Amino acid sequence: MTNANIALQSIKIKLASMKIPIKNRYLTASLDTDFIPDPEKQGKFASYFLLKGDEINGREWGVTSGSIPENIATFIGRPLIATGDKFIKDSPYGMNFVHPSISHFQSRAPELVAGLNPMNIDDILTFQDRFRIGTIDDVFFNQDKQLWNASVKLAEGVEQSDLPPFVSPALYQLDMAEHEGSLTKWTGLHLAALDQRPAYGNIALLNGTCTGTSGQCKTQFAGTTDVLKSDVMRIAAQLSTENRDVDKVKIFKKRNY
Repeated sequence: MTNANIALQSIKIKLASMKIPIKNRYLTASLDTDFIPDPEKQGKFASYFLLKGDEINGREWGVTSGSIPENIATFIGRPLIATGDKFIKDSPYGMNFVHPSISHFQSRAPELVAGLNPMNIDDILTFQDRFRIGTIDDVFFNQDKQLWNASVKLAEGVEQSDLPPFVSPALYQLDMAEHEGSLTKWTGLHLAALDQRPAYGNIALLNGTCTGTSGQCKTQFAGTTDVLKSDVMRIAAQLSTENRDVDKVKIFKKRNY
C-alpha cells in the first residue's frame, strides 16, 4: 500500500447524513477566523438544529456534551450548504441534497474538481463553498431539548420559504485515536440542508425563520440572550459538573436512523 493510500485511509469526515457512503467521507482541520458578522445589518435568518451531545447518530458517531461548548463556536462563519439545483444553478448534484465531496467527482466527472485534492484543507473548503446558501452567524443552546441550534444568515436571493426541512452537520475529528462514539476533539465544517431525514432523525430540523438584525433574530431563536455563544463557558462548566461522576459510555444512546 502506498503512502498516499495510507494517508487517504486516515481521512474521515463526520457527516450526520444517511446518503453519503463512508468511503467518501473526509476531514478538514482548518479554522477560519476571517468572518465577522455585522450585527446591525438587516437580513433574512433561519434557525436550524446543529448538534446534540452524548448521542450516537445513525452514522455511528457522536460528540460528548462536555466537548460542545468548547468547540461549537468553530461552526460560526461556516456555510449552510444546499447542493440541489433548486438553489445552485446547474448543480452537478442535480436535484439531490447531499454533503459535497471532491472525491465523489474524481472518477465520475473529474473536470469538475480539476486541480482539487480531497486531502487538501483549502481545496475542501473551496469546493464546499460553491454550494453556500447561507452563513452560520451564531450558535445557541436549547435548554429544554438539551441540544444546540444555529442561527444562519441567508445569502441574497435565498427565500426562507424555500429552505429544506432537514439539516445535517459535518465536523472534523482532530484526534484519530478517539472513539467515534465519544469525540471530544473536533471542529465544525458545515451544515448541509437536506430534503430527507438525516441521521439525527426528527430533531435535525429547520426550527424557524426571522427577518431583522443579527441580534434580533438570535434573541428570537434562542428565546433569551444568555444562551448564545458569549455564555458557552458557563454551560461547559455546568455540564462538566453534572457529568463528573457519570460513566460516559453508558449515557450514549444510538439512534437507528
